[in-house]
Amino acid sequence: MSPIGRIFIVLNLVLAVVFLGWASSNLVNSQNYKAKLEAEKTAHGATKADLQGQLDALNTEKSGLERDLANTRGGQQSAEAERDRNGRELADLQSRYDSLQSDVQEISGTLESYDATNKEQADRAEAAEGRARAADEARHTAENAQEDAQDEQARLQRELDVANNQIASLSTDLTSTQKTLGDTQTALDTMIAVTGAHPEDFIIMPQIDGAVLLVSNAINPGLVSINRGATDGVKRGFTFDIYDGGQFKGRVRVETVEPDMCSAVIIDTYDGRSISQGDRASTRI
Repeated sequence: MSPIGRIFIVLNLVLAVVFLGWASSNLVNSQNYKAKLEAEKTAHGATKADLQGQLDALNTEKSGLERDLANTRGGQQSAEAERDRNGRELADLQSRYDSLQSDVQEISGTLESYDATNKEQADRAEAAEGRARAADEARHTAENAQEDAQDEQARLQRELDVANNQIASLSTDLTSTQKTLGDTQTALDTMIAVTGAHPEDFIIMPQIDGAVLLVSNAINPGLVSINRGATDGVKRGFTFDIYDGGQFKGRVRVETVEPDMCSAVIIDTYDGRSISQGDRASTRI
């Protein structure tokens, strides 16, 4: 074998070693992807160990070839045969490397698909969490509104209870007043029958003008509220003539007096005319 031939053999071996080193380095770098490549990593490690063993054998053989090159040229055919064998092994290694590279690309695509799926699921989970927070806030708002409504209902119930108590008290007072009025009316009727006088003749009333605030027919003969009271000189027993413009409607007698208003009992209506809110009231016409 010629020196040039042996040099080419050695160069081919060096290139094969460099290529194997690059392939091993690329395989090592590809092992950093994810847990699914662990199985491939083990296979790559075994391949690397095998290649390293072959590389060591080639280095040993290279040393022997260098000795042969220095001592004899008779081993050219053996070296060529070895070169052919190494070429076949290199081609086989290249094929295996290409297969491994294809597997790595396929696994990379699968990992990218997994990443996209995980991101989509994360987005859905975040959207669901946002809807849950909105629903929770709506529930808190509804609960607060319900509590406010319950408080308002309780307040209205208390006011209703107070109003009912006042109505009951007024009803009791009215019953007592009606009894007293009946007794008084009997005495007045007797006095009128005997003397021919009228009750108004015995009460000196100042000129007081006002208006009807409220009329209640819930209790006979009916109650009237007038916007004049003790501060205006109104006293219990005063009578007010009720009229609307020039139309006389009837007469009422004051039973209860407050500072700014009074309540009176309807004692007479004229020609069936009904007393209404807003009618004028006066102690003297």
